[in-house]
Amino acid sequence: EATPSYSGPVWWVATDGSDSPSLADGTESYPFASISAAYTAAAGGDTIKLKSGTFTGSSNRNITLSKNLVITSSHGPDSTTLDAGSVSRHFYFGTSGDTLTHVIGLTLKNGSESSFYISQSSPRITNCVFKSNVSSYYGGAVYIQGSSEVKAEPVFTNCTFRDNQTKSNGGAIYMNMYGGSAENQSTPRFVSCIIISNDVSSDADDLADGYGGGFYSSGEMRPVFIDCQIDSNTVVSGRYDG
Repeated sequence: EATPSYSGPVWWVATDGSDSPSLADGTESYPFASISAAYTAAAGGDTIKLKSGTFTGSSNRNITLSKNLVITSSHGPDSTTLDAGSVSRHFYFGTSGDTLTHVIGLTLKNGSESSFYISQSSPRITNCVFKSNVSSYYGGAVYIQGSSEVKAEPVFTNCTFRDNQTKSNGGAIYMNMYGGSAENQSTPRFVSCIIISNDVSSDADDLADGYGGGFYSSGEMRPVFIDCQIDSNTVVSGRYDG
């Protein structure tokens, strides 16, 4: 009798795993080597679980999330890191109105042009650490974009934003909503988060203004911060006031 192929709902990833179908099937015993391979195999509602280690390479960064699923670590952010190598961002969230995608227990470092780009989407992010991410324009760690048609209302809980940088607005977090009105606003939420030692820094040749060392919000964005620590974020603008 043929052995049925593995079908989740938990898909495992490990630094010593493999993306070869002949060597790995996404089980805990035979994990994939990359988030991309696990994401391809997963269905909506499934979970991608990362074992301890530092995950690098093109298949572990710049991943577009358009399925409702959970990406989590097995032992928390102190033992599980996604290092984008200063090449690209980690994740792009683009599922309109999504509130079911959940990222839990990861350290996200060395992202380029924001670690997370959240466009008209509302994922849940819990117990994550964003550090040493850089953007040449807006939002060193996180860029949140809403519109009058589709809100962007992510919820960050127990997350730390540290040592992220941009040349323009929002050293750690940039939030903007196109259109909208007093009756139609987006409300990102930050609960028990730490936003510390992030900065906006540019020189005269960058032709950049600089606002919001920790975060910057514009348009009809109305972020809410509950029991958060926001401290020691700075702005050094080389050409325009900040």
